[in-house]
Amino acid sequence: MTKLILVLSLVCLGLLWGEDRRVRRDRARLTHVVYVNGIRGKSTVTRLIDAGLRAGGWKVFCKTTGTVPMTIGTDNVERPLVRRGRANIKEQIKVLRRAAGEGAQVLVVECMAVDPALQAVSQDRMVRSDIGVITNVRLDHTAEMGQTLEEICDALSNTIPRGGRLFTADRRFFQQLEENGRARGCRVEYIGPEGAPSGLDFPENTALALAVCQALGVERERALEGMGRYQPDPYALSALRLSGGAVFVNALSVNDPQSTQAVYRRVSALPGLAGRELVLLVNEEDRFRLTSAQFIAEHLSLLDWHITVRQLPWEDYLAALAAGEFDLYYGEVRLTADWDLRDLTGTGGALNYGGWGDGETDGLLYAMHAASPEGKPAAAGALFAQLAEQVPIVPIAFKNGSVLTQWGRLSGLSPVRGNAFNGLESWNVS
Repeated sequence: MTKLILVLSLVCLGLLWGEDRRVRRDRARLTHVVYVNGIRGKSTVTRLIDAGLRAGGWKVFCKTTGTVPMTIGTDNVERPLVRRGRANIKEQIKVLRRAAGEGAQVLVVECMAVDPALQAVSQDRMVRSDIGVITNVRLDHTAEMGQTLEEICDALSNTIPRGGRLFTADRRFFQQLEENGRARGCRVEYIGPEGAPSGLDFPENTALALAVCQALGVERERALEGMGRYQPDPYALSALRLSGGAVFVNALSVNDPQSTQAVYRRVSALPGLAGRELVLLVNEEDRFRLTSAQFIAEHLSLLDWHITVRQLPWEDYLAALAAGEFDLYYGEVRLTADWDLRDLTGTGGALNYGGWGDGETDGLLYAMHAASPEGKPAAAGALFAQLAEQVPIVPIAFKNGSVLTQWGRLSGLSPVRGNAFNGLESWNVS
């Protein structure tokens, strides 16, 4: 048994040695590797750098993680990265090999690791970048990177290239990054948004990408020309004005308070969004909803909207709803199991306090209600597409309650919201 363990250990060591040798060989075939890390904006900065370097004559291979992992080959064709199973940082080794195989001179790659140890492995044992980017330090991934911004900054510093150059747009944490870079023999440079052209993306993202391109010898105007043609991430921040007049802002990749405020400030420049005065109605007896309403009002004020939160006792709240004395209201609706939305969004519906009505939507509501089990999915799909287009309501949260039991062991269950044990006396246990 001892010999078997020894043999297996030697085999594992041999495989690891062979993999490390291949990684080093692939890396040696590349002139530069640019490794982009940070909390927000990584995918966009990666893509802007890619576009700017291509315009400057570099042969580039690019990989972003983003909402959907994508690669952009040396042929400048974007392709989805197919994963078999969960995401694994060994993916970076395959990307390195593909870049070398396509004859790329520069690999621009987004960091996909969150755990600090894995960030260090991906930099020091895999991509071995000579140009690093840390876009910003913000409060996210606290379970893995730490509860404070300082801890998160140290975690992100694991991708600082040894003996290389690091660019960051985070003024607040520049000094800490500079100290961490000094320990790795890395030159750290702060890049401010001043002078960055508007219209491409957030100025700080554009400025960062431009600094990297210029560091690799690409002239400013040529880099900007390329960036003007860059391929945005499929789920990057965007705004769409719907046919009903509403504006849908796609900010699905934004999930920290600081970035949310930045998005608010950016979209406030859209026509018709600034300077509105609205009344937000809420029941004062529900502390959670009252706090949520105040939070919504505070952040909508960033759009230069003047929100008055009108908090009322339950009976007065219902009376104000029935009288239409509001612009917005914060409420809760408990749907039946068949997802009948006619009371909520149908013309004249008992819960349609806003008085919204649309004939086409009414027809789709009825069609879904009357559909057979076989036809229900298609009817529901048509209805939901219509509601997404018209946006009569804005869902803030969705809860689905359920009770799980071992198959065939319990019968007679009748759970209700807030009491899974409703009707316990009628349960039958087999």
